[in-house]
Amino acid sequence: MIFLIRCALLLLFAVVLVSPGSATDQVLAPSGTLRAAYIGPNVAQARVDPATGTVSGMVADVARELAMDPAIEIAKVVTELGSFPVVALAALATVSWTMLRRRWIEAVTLTAGVLLSPLIVGVAKASYDRARPAGGLVEFQDAAYPSGHTTYSVALVACAVVLVRGGVGWAVRFAAVAVAVGVVVVVGLTRVYLRVHYLTDVLGGAALGVALWSFLGTLALVAGYVRHNGGPDR
Repeated sequence: MIFLIRCALLLLFAVVLVSPGSATDQVLAPSGTLRAAYIGPNVAQARVDPATGTVSGMVADVARELAMDPAIEIAKVVTELGSFPVVALAALATVSWTMLRRRWIEAVTLTAGVLLSPLIVGVAKASYDRARPAGGLVEFQDAAYPSGHTTYSVALVACAVVLVRGGVGWAVRFAAVAVAVGVVVVVGLTRVYLRVHYLTDVLGGAALGVALWSFLGTLALVAGYVRHNGGPDR
């Protein structure tokens, strides 16, 4: 839990540094194939876009230049790991598992988190109303900031934490959570690669997801403490 809270603070700090705007991203590299030989010596010449942030713009430019048909098709499949139906299905399976073991607090926490995620994302999108990058490679329906897929995918980390909580060694716990975090990162990168989000959208979505689950996790710990009259929640 402390780890999740620290991640939330770091991600929120990153979002403050590269806050969203509404202007259209511009091309960093010259026309033609992007080469590392160009990027390396010329990073200092990158324009500072006050609307999207320099980092966000650079990543979007690189994603455009590296777009290839096989990679695009793979990204379209991988990005669905962060879609709400897929995440909700994973959470439902985890909730069913916790209910079979009569771990009611965790079941309620996971259910609440999954149900609250789209509501919070919707409010944030409506508040910022940031336009999507031009030339998206997959369909989208709403504003860009924050990335809903990234926010939803953080629930997979919560599921991993619940599934490995107790009964397994630390190596297994670390591996399971690390894989879930890796999925979140990959999903976020695919959103940028598919040109439906800026990097700041992904950072904002991750920060929102981590903040939500950290808050719910804290409530769950308090509820477990009260339920057991001061004893640990088992």
